[in-house]
Amino acid sequence: MDVVHKTMNGEHIFPDAPPVVNIGMAKSTEFTKTELKVLRYLLRGLSYTRIAAEMGCEMSTVKFHVANMLQKTGFENKLQLALAVSDVKLIADLAKL
Repeated sequence: MDVVHKTMNGEHIFPDAPPVVNIGMAKSTEFTKTELKVLRYLLRGLSYTRIAAEMGCEMSTVKFHVANMLQKTGFENKLQLALAVSDVKLIADLAKL
């Protein structure tokens, strides 16, 4: 009932933006929408070739985005990146790709 009263008083119960979490040396807000999309595909286990096909781009573009994320986070490889993202539950909805 407290939520109803707060809502009726004009309070926002749900934030306008997702929470900010740390991924290695980066904050989740430092990732672009395209990088997050690539992350979703990586977490599903897709290869660079398959990700490129799904996104309608070149494989070099996918590698570019992964390299950017690795540089931002300080991780050495995509497995470390994927594990860190899974641990903090940054990518919540894999079905809406």
